[in-house]
Amino acid sequence: MSEKARSATDCEIAALMRARRKSINLTQQQVADRADMNIRHYQHFEGGQRSLVTASFFTTMAVLAALEIAPNTFIRAYVKTYRK
Repeated sequence: MSEKARSATDCEIAALMRARRKSINLTQQQVADRADMNIRHYQHFEGGQRSLVTASFFTTMAVLAALEIAPNTFIRAYVKTYRK
């Protein structure tokens, strides 16, 4: 996948993460705490500067659990975004 495509995909995933976080009324700090990570680390995912797709399996699963997103839902959203 090209850098431009990855960035566009990461930004779309980041927007979905942000929307989900807001829909469950959590702050970025609360999500970071739930995922047991530094807030800056989480902010890089939500800001699209770091890819949740290429993060370690455990990091991705921790963020998804913190956002109450089922892994299969995340994968379907990624595949749908990637196939555009």
